[in-house]
Amino acid sequence: MSYPIESLRRIPTGTSCLSLSLLVSLFAPLALLAQTASPAAERKAESKVVSLSPFEVTAENDNGYVAGNTLGATRVNSLIRDLPLQINVVTEDMISDFGAYDLDQVIDHLPGVNREFNEFSPTYSIRGFSSAAAMRNGVRTLFAPDTNSIARVEVIKGPAALLYGTSGPGGVINYITRQPSSQTQAKLSTGFGTNGYLRSSLSVGGPTPLGDGKKLSYLVDAVWYEQDHGERQQSLRRYSLAPVLRWTPFEDTSITLRATKQHDDYISNGGLLLLPSKSEIRTSTSTPRLPHWAVELGRDYNIHSPSSWVDVDANILEVEIKQRLGQSFDLRANLSSHRRPRSSIREGGSNFLDTGVNVAVPNLPENLAPGSPDSLSGRAPAYDPIARTGWRTISIIPDDRVERRRNLQVDLVGRLSTGSLDHTLLVGVERNLENRSTQGHSWFKVVNNRIVGLGTFTYAPFDPASAAGKDLWVELNQPALADLPISSLGNTFTNNSSIYSSLTTKFMQERGLVLIGGRYDAVKGGTSSLPVDRITGALGTAVENQGNVSRFTPQAGISFRIAEPITGYVMVSESVNPRIAFQPLRTLTVEERVINAYTNAGVTMPDLDTLPWGELLAPEYGTSLEFGFKWELFERRLQGTVAVFDIERRNVRTNVEGSPLADAGVNFRDIMGQTRAHGIDLDVAFSPTRNLQIVGGMLFNETEVLFSNAKDDIGKRIGNAPKWSGNLTSRYSVSSGALKGAAFGASFNYVGARRESDGNARWAELWQRYDVFASYQRKFGDYPVTFAVNVKNLFDSTFRVDRDTFAAGREFRFTTTFHLK
Repeated sequence: MSYPIESLRRIPTGTSCLSLSLLVSLFAPLALLAQTASPAAERKAESKVVSLSPFEVTAENDNGYVAGNTLGATRVNSLIRDLPLQINVVTEDMISDFGAYDLDQVIDHLPGVNREFNEFSPTYSIRGFSSAAAMRNGVRTLFAPDTNSIARVEVIKGPAALLYGTSGPGGVINYITRQPSSQTQAKLSTGFGTNGYLRSSLSVGGPTPLGDGKKLSYLVDAVWYEQDHGERQQSLRRYSLAPVLRWTPFEDTSITLRATKQHDDYISNGGLLLLPSKSEIRTSTSTPRLPHWAVELGRDYNIHSPSSWVDVDANILEVEIKQRLGQSFDLRANLSSHRRPRSSIREGGSNFLDTGVNVAVPNLPENLAPGSPDSLSGRAPAYDPIARTGWRTISIIPDDRVERRRNLQVDLVGRLSTGSLDHTLLVGVERNLENRSTQGHSWFKVVNNRIVGLGTFTYAPFDPASAAGKDLWVELNQPALADLPISSLGNTFTNNSSIYSSLTTKFMQERGLVLIGGRYDAVKGGTSSLPVDRITGALGTAVENQGNVSRFTPQAGISFRIAEPITGYVMVSESVNPRIAFQPLRTLTVEERVINAYTNAGVTMPDLDTLPWGELLAPEYGTSLEFGFKWELFERRLQGTVAVFDIERRNVRTNVEGSPLADAGVNFRDIMGQTRAHGIDLDVAFSPTRNLQIVGGMLFNETEVLFSNAKDDIGKRIGNAPKWSGNLTSRYSVSSGALKGAAFGASFNYVGARRESDGNARWAELWQRYDVFASYQRKFGDYPVTFAVNVKNLFDSTFRVDRDTFAAGREFRFTTTFHLK
C-alpha cells in the first residue's frame, strides 16, 4: 500500500490572509457605537456611578459556595446568569473549607472536569477534551499554583478561543489571584496530619497611606508545605511566596505589581505498569470493566521508584495597569513574565516484557553499591499474575528544561447605549512569546571508547527484593545532572500576535443578551535541535524548521429570560490550536529508513520527492453548538444550569498507519483525525436555609473517535472521558446556640471508568471519593481562632494510582488559624 499523500494537508504560510473584511468585523462596532450614541444615552452613561473596574470581580455577589459574577467568560465583570454559556466557579470559601491546596484538588469540586496526567504542565480534561494549561488572571500559566494566593477558580465550558487563543474545545480553566484588602488583615495557619502532612501559611496585607491622598496597598501570601506518602507515591515539598502591591496614584488609575516564587520537589505519579504490549487482554476491545493494567501489583504501585525526583522552580512577575477614561471607557494593560526551570530523574517505559524477549546481562560498574541488583538475563518469561512472573526493563531518564512565557495584553472596554439597547464592547490585542529549551542527559560512562550502560535495569516487579535492590542502587548512585553527559539539545518557540473583539448587547429592559465576537491569531513558531556525540560531547549541525499559521475564530450566542427566574441560551463557538508541528525533515538517514521499510515489505516505493518533507501541519480546531437553561427559583435559593452540547475536534494529528512508512520510524503524521463529544452538563446550587448550602453537578458525555488512521480506534471513546462523572458538596454552619461558630461539610466526587489518555489500550476503573470537614471558630480576646479537621478519602484507606487519577488513601488533617487583625 502506498502512503496516502493526499491526506496530509498543506497550508499557506505568512499572515497575508488577514482581509479588510476581518478588520471591519473587529472594529466596526466600536466606530458605530461612537457615532450613534445619542445625547440621552451619553447623559445616561454619565449618571452611572461605577466604583469598581469592569476588569475586577469581587465576592460581594457570592453566597458562600455560589458565585454570582464571573470575569473569565468575557474579561469583563458579568453576571453568570445572563451569559449564554455554562460557567462553574469554586469560591475561596470552598477552597479553604476543604483544604484544597493544589489546583488539582480544586478541580475535584468542578463537574465535568477531570485531572489528566502530564509531567510538564497542569492539564485537565473538560467535557472529554484535554485543556493544555490553566490561565492565571487570563494568561496561560506554566505550573499548578498553591491555592494560598487564589481567590477563585473559574471554568468556562466550551470552546473559548475568542479570549484565550490556543485552547481545547472542552473549555478553559482560569484562576484569579487574591487582591489587597481595603482593611488591614493578618492570618496565620498551621496544620499537621497523617502521611507526613505539615503545612504553615501566612497572609498579611492592607492599605498604607502615602500622603496627598495617594495610597499603596499590599498583600503577602507565604506557605511551606510537605507531604510524604511513602515509597512509590507522589510526595511533595513546597514553599511559595506571592506578594502583591497596588498603587493608586489617582482616583481613576491603579497600578498592580504581582509576583510568585514557588518551588516544588516531588516524586512524579507515573501510574501503574502496563501489561505486555502483545498481551491478549491489552490488545482486546473488551468492555471498560476489564482492567488493562497490571492490577495484581496492587493499586498503590507506581512505576516511578522512590529515587526518582522532579524539581520545579516557578517564577511569575506581572504588572497590571487600569485606567478609567471618562464615564464610559476603561483601559487595562497587563504585562507578565512566567519562567519555569525543571529538572528530573525518572524511570522510562512502563511495560512488562513480552514473552521471549532476549535480555542481555548489563555492564555494571566494578564498585557496586550496597544492595545492587542481580540483573536478570536470558529470555523473558511469560507474564503470569498467578505464578507472579514477568520482567520489566527500564531506563533512567535525566533531563533539564527551561520554559518561559512573556505576554502583553491591552483591553479597552466601553459601556454605551443606543436607544433602548445597552452595549458593552471589548477590543483587545495580545502578544504572546513562548520558548522551551531542553537538555537531555545520558547515564553511562565510557571505557576504552565504549559506552558502558549504567542507567538500564531488568528486574522482576513481583519480587520485592528485586525491585528494592534496583531502587536502592539508583538512589545511591545518582550523580548530579551537571555531571552527566549531554545527549540532546533542543529548543521550541512560538510567537503569537492576536486581535479580538466582542460586543455584548442587552435588550428588552435587560431580559435578553446577545454576545458576538471574533479573534484573529497569527502564529510563528519552530523547533531546532543540536545532535550531540554521546562519547566526545561534540555538537553536530543544527537542524531547524519554522513556519507560520493563522486563523480567525468566531463566537456568537444569545440568552433570553423566558420568565423572571428562567433564562434560555444558545451558543456557537470555536477553539483553535495553532500547533506549530512539521513532517520529518529529509535527510540521508531518514531516506534510508524509508527505502528499507518499503524494500522489506516488498511494496513498490513511492517517489521520494512527492513525500511532504518538512511540511507544516494545519491548525487543529474545534467547533461547538450548545444550548441550555439557567434558573433562579425560590428567591435565588435554587440555582442551576443544564446544557446540551455537541463538540467536534478536527485536524487531530495521528500516526500514519497501513503503509511501510508506519514501520520506518520517521514519524510522518496525518491530520485527518476527528473526535466528537456530545452530552448533558448539569450544575445545581441549593440553599434551603441561610446556613445550609448544597452545590454540585453531573456530566453525561458520549465521546467517539470519528476518524483515525489507527482503524482500531474508530468508534472508541476519547481518552480520559468517562460517560458519567459528577460531584456534590455541602456545608452547614451553626449561627446560634452552644455550637455557634461551628461548620460541617462533606464532598463526594465520582469519575466513571474510562480509557486512559496516553493512547494505550487500557482502562482506568471508576473512582469515587468522600471528603468531610468540621470547623469551629471562637474569639480569644479580640482575636478569632478557627480549629478545623479535614478527612480526605473517608472510606478508602488504599492509595490509588493510575495514569489519570491521583487519590491518596484516607488522610486526617488538623489546622489552626489565627486571625491576628
